Amino acid sequence: MIEAHLSYRAPVLPLLLMVLLLLAVLAVGLLQYAELPFTDHARQAHAGEKWNATTIAGYFDQGGCTPTEYACPDRDFRVAYCEINDGKSIGLIIGLAVEKIITGFMAPTSYWQNRCP
Repeated sequence: MIEAHLSYRAPVLPLLLMVLLLLAVLAVGLLQYAELPFTDHARQAHAGEKWNATTIAGYFDQGGCTPTEYACPDRDFRVAYCEINDGKSIGLIIGLAVEKIITGFMAPTSYWQNRCP
């Protein structure tokens, strides 16, 4: 009897990376902005305005819009924003190392589109 030996190696590293990427995407989808801690600045700044860190986090969580997100690792924060009013967007700045909402307010969309220097 002749046995055929197949030497097949599954591409383990690419498969592992795909699984990790999928988990990261799922984690972002489950993220609840309002559950993140708020800095004192986030609680106080813009508090009297319609759009502040608290109202924006709630709006994002309730599905009012799907925020665009990007990170600025050199500045240790990430940005989440949505255009909601003809050239105006609401956005949050969130710490990376210490995941806290730093601030949130409405500004021209161009302000939110690239906060990384």
